[in-house]
Amino acid sequence: MDTVMRESRAAGVRFCVLRPTAYFKDMTAWLVDPILAGRPARITGGGSPRINPIDGADLAQLVRECVAEGGSENRELLVGGPQVYTLRGMAQLAAEVAGPAAAGREGGPAATPSPTSPPAAPTDLIKPRRLWPLRLLAPLARCASPFSARAAALADGARFVLYSATHDAVGDPYGRRLLKGAFEARVEAVRSAAAATAAAAVAAASGANTPASAAAGGGGGAAAAGGTAGRPASGGGGAAPPAQGVGRPGMPRTASAVGLARTPKSAK
Repeated sequence: MDTVMRESRAAGVRFCVLRPTAYFKDMTAWLVDPILAGRPARITGGGSPRINPIDGADLAQLVRECVAEGGSENRELLVGGPQVYTLRGMAQLAAEVAGPAAAGREGGPAATPSPTSPPAAPTDLIKPRRLWPLRLLAPLARCASPFSARAAALADGARFVLYSATHDAVGDPYGRRLLKGAFEARVEAVRSAAAATAAAAVAAASGANTPASAAAGGGGGAAAAGGTAGRPASGGGGAAPPAQGVGRPGMPRTASAVGLARTPKSAK
């Protein structure tokens, strides 16, 4: 990006670079989704660096304002949301919002709460990750980068995580959307999706069982009717004998029972 800005200035091209600190959706995927899946949220280091992530819709509004109002030509703006958190504070917020939907449940957010599992405390849903493995891994991966694309990607990722875990990322505050609202919206979306999936499974099971039972019941009734028509019942009101043709290979029971019934010659 620095090269783009330098060449744009040299060419006389107007520009404005917006550098968001972080997006709500990324913080949600990082902190809320693991908790909803039954895993702890992972933070690297002590979690003391500060950050103010921004919602994508607020950033889009800022882009429109920069284009429409001007005044931001040839500038670089570091921008964030209206609230500043530490990394640990942000993880605790995620645990408070997503914890009740996942703690003490079996099978995910839409399952029935287990009476034997007490709700987890927010701190139980956060698991710190030590920094020293990354400090060791990053230079090793960087040395191997010229020989392996995977090592290069690993080195970039380790460097990014190390920087994020040890440096603040606080930009000029902008927007009115709050991170807690984004976390709550994600929890509700996952809960609704799980409920819809469960309802669809119940409906599918009910639909699969109903035709089978109906066909079995209908076939039995037709066979009984066909037997009565085909052969007069024996004296004493006993049960009618099976109809002719019932159970003939390749013919449905109802068709064979009714279609092969004949009027006895004595009745003609």
